[in-house]
Amino acid sequence: MVATDFGLYITEDGGTTWTKETKIPNVCIYNIKMRASDRKLFIFTHGRGVWVANVLPYNTVKPTANFTFTNSQACEGEIVTFTNMSGNNPAQYKWSFENGNPAASTSAMAATSFSGAGVKKIKLVVTNSFGSDSIEKSITIIANPKPILILTGNTLQSSITSTSYTWYRNNTVITPQTQSILADITGWYKLKINNGNGCFATSDSIQVFAVGINQMEFNSRYYFHPNPANNNLTLYATENAKVSIYTMDGKLISNIVFTQTNPMQIDISSLPKGIYLVAFRSETESYTYKLLKQ
Repeated sequence: MVATDFGLYITEDGGTTWTKETKIPNVCIYNIKMRASDRKLFIFTHGRGVWVANVLPYNTVKPTANFTFTNSQACEGEIVTFTNMSGNNPAQYKWSFENGNPAASTSAMAATSFSGAGVKKIKLVVTNSFGSDSIEKSITIIANPKPILILTGNTLQSSITSTSYTWYRNNTVITPQTQSILADITGWYKLKINNGNGCFATSDSIQVFAVGINQMEFNSRYYFHPNPANNNLTLYATENAKVSIYTMDGKLISNIVFTQTNPMQIDISSLPKGIYLVAFRSETESYTYKLLKQ
């Protein structure tokens, strides 16, 4: 830094090129002093007062790469955070994660999750104007497969044997906590399992329509005929209701809003032959019946 009659000039290449510091007025500078205890620079001008700036140490060495992370192992799919601990003021960061999602990052702090079990490599390359350095570490990823729910009749079963099972219906925990349960109430079911190594995985939700014997008995307020049916189906309801038709695996075929007490006829001639579920829902109750389409 050089004080001149026309402001402050700075060089960063040993004097080959000089740049005028635009934050200092275009004024005569009589003196500049550095206070070593806190590296504050005092600039004494003629008529424009004293200016003060914090001056960082000028780095003349390449960085040294280093990073940390919390645990030496993690579950498959778990977010792992990596903390940069590199020295000598890196200006750029380049992370790479084996089987990571994401697989790379250019931030000082990085986070990712890993797919597939086994030992995965993490590499960090740091760079500044004086060079670069790299370091590689590894993390052990524990397999954590997501369970698939298998519906057979009204029985739901996990595709994976686990040390513990937590079943949910409509996001509420239910019992028993075993590998299979009786899904005798209509709702959305899911399962969280523990693989025994502290890793948890949750299945996708599956909608189950309970179709036990009691539910197949026609209710005098909500019903339809004929059954089996061929081309047309006549619906009956004593109050406003929503009528939905589903395939046996839960795929929605149609929705009908029933806003009358007179019978309503619908055309089902385009439906393939097979068994379907017809669900009546009002504000206070619901009934589900099997329909045989011929």
